[in-house]
Amino acid sequence: MISKLKDNIELLKKDSKEIQSKIGIGSTLKLPNLSNLDFEGNSIIKISEGKKTQKNLDKIDSKFLDNTWNDEISNSYIEGLSFGNLNYFELEGNDNLKLDLFSEDSLKANSEIIIINCKNNYSGEIIIKKSGVSKYFQDTLRVLVNEGANVKLIFVDDVNSNSNSFSYNTFKVNKNSILDIKRVFMGSGFNYSKIKCFQNSSNVKISSLILSKEVSQKFLDIKINQENKNNNSDVKIKGICDDSAKIISRSNINISKDAKEGSAYESIDFLNLSENCESDMMPFLEINNPNISCSHRATIELVDEDKLFYLQSRGLSKEDSKNLIVDSFIRNEINSLPESIREDVLGKISLNFMEGKHEI
Repeated sequence: MISKLKDNIELLKKDSKEIQSKIGIGSTLKLPNLSNLDFEGNSIIKISEGKKTQKNLDKIDSKFLDNTWNDEISNSYIEGLSFGNLNYFELEGNDNLKLDLFSEDSLKANSEIIIINCKNNYSGEIIIKKSGVSKYFQDTLRVLVNEGANVKLIFVDDVNSNSNSFSYNTFKVNKNSILDIKRVFMGSGFNYSKIKCFQNSSNVKISSLILSKEVSQKFLDIKINQENKNNNSDVKIKGICDDSAKIISRSNINISKDAKEGSAYESIDFLNLSENCESDMMPFLEINNPNISCSHRATIELVDEDKLFYLQSRGLSKEDSKNLIVDSFIRNEINSLPESIREDVLGKISLNFMEGKHEI
């Protein structure tokens, strides 16, 4: 396992060079030092709700392992699923699944492979929370959403600010199914996340909330492939950046020549609380069929002095006025989270991005 970890780190460096070429003028992604780490072989996953199906990797249905999970521009080292502890789940009916990934040893490298098979007409909620202090903390998630399924997936990444978090998520969403993903990035000094989604006459919504402060770096790469007709894709990213931190996002919805009578929408908004922080986004639409509705939008803004002045004229202090602007920027995203997660996220935002005491 240690040799595989070293190989993976070398391939990560190679992979990052490809990322650098796409990031754009002025934006760089500095990789952390990941040398001298030991791989922790024991699984660190806790199942709070649901149950694991005990299967070996070589016995899992080949549909989870074949190359159709990949695409022509991705040669990331993780595609082979060769590094990490295997966790396989089959969900049916109205089963819910709640997983906690927690590492308490800062000198260990932890990696979990999570494969989830959502059966036909499944309807339920999957919650994954990632936390702890591992210097190298990787999760590889593959989810198959079968025909007629309705899946809500909430993933919260809240590892320690000294940790380096790597996340590789791939989804196949089949006919007449719905996948609603909500991702929250709160912790980690370095966060490197890839989300790939392959659609087959389905509905996909991906919402991400990124919180970055001090000197943390967060990179999010989303790619959706619409492979045939009647697909609807909605990507929404919001980020708050402070101090000397950095947020870089790349999102791409690819409309194949066979994809028609569907829609694709991208919306990205970043709020910078400091003049020293950096936010960078590039929304892409690759349209190979004109018979589809597509649009995208992107904004980066500082705290508006006119808004501050207006709120102060209404009797609020400057501190409370700024807090209210931050609150209103992310309120809809927070309210859409399950109550069990919402309070934790609100607490982190209030503690790290708001001045003084403020209830949100």
